Amino acid sequence: MVGMTPNASSDISARAATSTPPGVRPPRLPFGAAVVGVSFHQAAVRRAEVGEPLHLEHDPTNPYDACAVRVLGADGRMLGHLPAPLAARLVGGYGPHCAFRGAVTDVLDAKETVGLRVVVHAAAPAKTSVPGEDLDTDVNTVNTTPAAPARADSTRDPRPGLAEEAPAKVWARSGRCLGALLARRGDQVLVERPDGTSVLYPDALVTVDG
Repeated sequence: MVGMTPNASSDISARAATSTPPGVRPPRLPFGAAVVGVSFHQAAVRRAEVGEPLHLEHDPTNPYDACAVRVLGADGRMLGHLPAPLAARLVGGYGPHCAFRGAVTDVLDAKETVGLRVVVHAAAPAKTSVPGEDLDTDVNTVNTTPAAPARADSTRDPRPGLAEEAPAKVWARSGRCLGALLARRGDQVLVERPDGTSVLYPDALVTVDG
C-alpha cells in the first residue's frame, strides 16, 4: 500500500489475525453473497447493472472491522462491503491485502433502498483503489474507449429495401436493455452501450435477442 510503513503493515496484519477465528477456512471460489452497507452508497448502487465487473479488496483502514472487504464497481466507486463473517474467512484464508474479482448478479430494486447480490469468482492482485480510478484492465473490465464506427462496406447492395439488419439487443435479468450485441467471446458477450463504450458481460447473466 502506498505510504505504509513496515510498522503499520505489521499492525494491520496483527489486527486481521486477532479478528479472525483460529482454524477458519476461506470459502471456496466462486461463491455468491449479498452486499451490506448499500444504504450508505445508494447513488453508486443505483448505477449498478447485472454483469458489471467488480473488484473486492481487504479494507485494512476500516475503523470498525480489521477484516472488512469492500466492494468496488467497475469504475472504482464504493458500493458496500461483504458480510463481516464472510470477510473474516476471506482475510483469514488469503491474508491481509487480499483482493478478488467478481460481478453483479442481482440488483434488488426496493422502494427506498436498492440492494445488490454479487458473485466472487477469482482472486486478484491486491490494489488500493480510489473512487473514479480505472481498475486494472483485463477481459472482465469495462473498455471506456468508444466503439469504432462501422466502416462503409463497398460490397453492400445499394438497392432500396435491403437495409442492414439491426444488431441484436442484450438484456439484463431485471429487464433493462444493456445495449447492442457486438460479438461473442467464449462465455462472454461484448456489448455496445448507449454512450458508445463497449463492455464484456458474462453470457450466463444476460439474454440476447434471437
